[in-house]
Amino acid sequence: MNKRSLWGTYYGEGGDEFVNGFTTCSSNNELICGYTTSGAGNVSGGWGNVYVANKERLIVKFNTLGARIWATYYEGTNDEIASCIANDAFGDIKLCRIIAMKPVFQLPVN
Repeated sequence: MNKRSLWGTYYGEGGDEFVNGFTTCSSNNELICGYTTSGAGNVSGGWGNVYVANKERLIVKFNTLGARIWATYYEGTNDEIASCIANDAFGDIKLCRIIAMKPVFQLPVN
């Protein structure tokens, strides 16, 4: 089998962008998720366009040619990281997340 890339792209502004998951929609569009530290400018056409924390969950949808359809933050008040993404037969996006949190307690090291 001879595999080849259909498209590739760079994504981001001035900080760090991390892609932790991706999936293909029924329309063959691609969804990626992860997080960004870049702030404003990474998103458009989505519903969460306000950068709140140091790390924001990021969801981006690309068409079959690699052009961005929309991008959005899925924000909260803490550092937020999206770790996996899926979609169902209805086109709904399912997002798993890990929230970066401070430890509740610390055990002494002896």
